Amino acid sequence: VLLISSYDIFGGKSLLPLKQEEFATTDSQTASLKTSQAVSHAIAFTGMWLFGDFLPKKIAFLASMVLWILLSLSATLVTSHQFWLYVVLHALASVSAEVFRILVNVLQAEHFKGKYLTGAITAGYLGNVVAVQASSTINSIFVSNHGNWRWGALIGPVLSIPVLILSAIFLRSKARESLPKPVEIFRNALGVLRIPTFLLISFSQCFTMFYSLPLSFWMSTLTLLTFENFPSAFLGVSYPVVSSLTTSMSVVGMAIGAFLLPYAAQSLESGSGMFSCLPATPLAFAIFYAFSSALETLSYITQLIMMTTSLPLFAAGFFMDGLAGSGIQLFNLQITLIVAPSNKCASALSLLRLMTAIGDLPSAQIIAAISDYFRGDSTDPVDRLNGLRKAFLYTWFMPVVSTIMCFVVLRFYKRDVEKAREIDQIDDEEKTPLLTEKSSVQNFS
Repeated sequence: VLLISSYDIFGGKSLLPLKQEEFATTDSQTASLKTSQAVSHAIAFTGMWLFGDFLPKKIAFLASMVLWILLSLSATLVTSHQFWLYVVLHALASVSAEVFRILVNVLQAEHFKGKYLTGAITAGYLGNVVAVQASSTINSIFVSNHGNWRWGALIGPVLSIPVLILSAIFLRSKARESLPKPVEIFRNALGVLRIPTFLLISFSQCFTMFYSLPLSFWMSTLTLLTFENFPSAFLGVSYPVVSSLTTSMSVVGMAIGAFLLPYAAQSLESGSGMFSCLPATPLAFAIFYAFSSALETLSYITQLIMMTTSLPLFAAGFFMDGLAGSGIQLFNLQITLIVAPSNKCASALSLLRLMTAIGDLPSAQIIAAISDYFRGDSTDPVDRLNGLRKAFLYTWFMPVVSTIMCFVVLRFYKRDVEKAREIDQIDDEEKTPLLTEKSSVQNFS
């Protein structure tokens, strides 16, 4: 499910040039697709943050998946004069998709434990990697041949139908939990805001998403414009080859980072393995998190500058982005789970995703508005390319600020970890007498 839905998400980005060509929209209008999607994500995250634990999981999963399939198929039926209807259908489909994508992780935690849960989560991450590669490669063929974007958009929803049927047959359902008082829900959810490390990570993600998601959104357009107007920069190779090369470099970076960076961080934390010559440090995960953020920030500027200059260096920027991105995703989750007390882990993860979505809300529109300002009334493709590049170059300070926050995390990380352990220990001590007393009563009976 994660693989197919990720294919649809990434595939929508790579089909963007064809959509913009058919609907004849400006950059600002096209960016409304990204903005509406960000709003949809924020709505889904908020609802799941507050009530996700109290929904009947199987029914909610199947219902949201059915709704996503129907809305996605309906979006392919719009005409070239119904752009805003397409935006609405796309936004509603995004809400449904995020609901069942969140529920996938919840169901994994319910049905798998220990190493099996780790394997399930890893499989989901690798599924995203495969989806990135497949969607970019397949949809680049549609783009290079100026085909109909609808055929590419049909792949994800159609492939999801057999998965939906199998899920309805084999997925087990658990009893729904009772809904606590609203005050208790908000008290537990907002308690994580008192953790400095969590706040820094959350705001860092906001700044990063403000920049990285619009860059990912517009990258296929930037690459196509560069290919058409500066063919010498791409050494005469075809657009599908360029698209496959950059995607492959990103995927290779993600795959290497997913295995290498966690191993390196664990080695540094214990003073063993590849860092056996160094003393153990409790700051290992925070150090590698900051390193990953700095590398990702450097990868952005490399892609933008080398886009019209050198294909090898342009592709290298994608490798750096994939390597750093995998580290950020993994360490982001790891650090959040470490600094948050056990009774607040779910709230911390939900709020982190919500704040990430909030950071993405205005980004595509702001970048597009800056691009339109530099472009003016010109219809020259080169002016459009330069406008988009300037918009990203002049807002590069956003990921720089994010990286600075990641280094500031080093100041609070150790203290927050110790505090979280103290809270967990106190909770365990408070529960132990109650469990002992309950056991004694049962034995007496």
